[in-house]
Amino acid sequence: MRDALRHTLDMVKIAEEGGFEIAWAPEHHTIELTIGPNPLNLLTYWGAHTEKIRLGTAVVSAAYWHPIRLAGEAALVDIMLNGRLELGIARGAYQYEFDRMAGGMPQEQGVAYMKELLPALRGLWAGDYEHEGERWSFPSATSVPKPLQKPAPPIWVAARDPGTFEWAIRNGANIMSTPLSRPNSEIQVLSKKFEDTLAKVSDVKRP
Repeated sequence: MRDALRHTLDMVKIAEEGGFEIAWAPEHHTIELTIGPNPLNLLTYWGAHTEKIRLGTAVVSAAYWHPIRLAGEAALVDIMLNGRLELGIARGAYQYEFDRMAGGMPQEQGVAYMKELLPALRGLWAGDYEHEGERWSFPSATSVPKPLQKPAPPIWVAARDPGTFEWAIRNGANIMSTPLSRPNSEIQVLSKKFEDTLAKVSDVKRP
């Protein structure tokens, strides 16, 4: 793992020197192919050795995090990164992980957690915020600390479905999308879905 950490940091430094805009860290559990039990830890490590490149989570799996915990931890990382955090959230990728991290919940249900998490994060970062939802409920609370970026770090939503694209864009989020196991030609399909969605929400700022 020490070799992997050094190698990954070397790649992030090369990316920064080459003018790349963002480097991303994943969240995965008990899968040795992708080691990232907490992407915020990796971003903090990279941030200590870089100055300009923005650093993002790709992604935080919504069902595994309480909103208050994520709001505070992400804000602290944003402070340590001097305002370079990009926060990517998603439903989660593998049923294997949901079986171990979310009590066997079908991964498709992770979308509801993601849709409840995003506004809760913004509310907690803004100040006193009370939440009464289907997944979480808590009395008036505020993120401690608050993020350095105002009003909040940019939020990205990982999605492939046009309905989720539209929801994310209307909620002021950026979109990250991937072919996953499909061929690279899938990128064209996803790009068309994205552009079609933008045409439907022309009244909203382009993400």
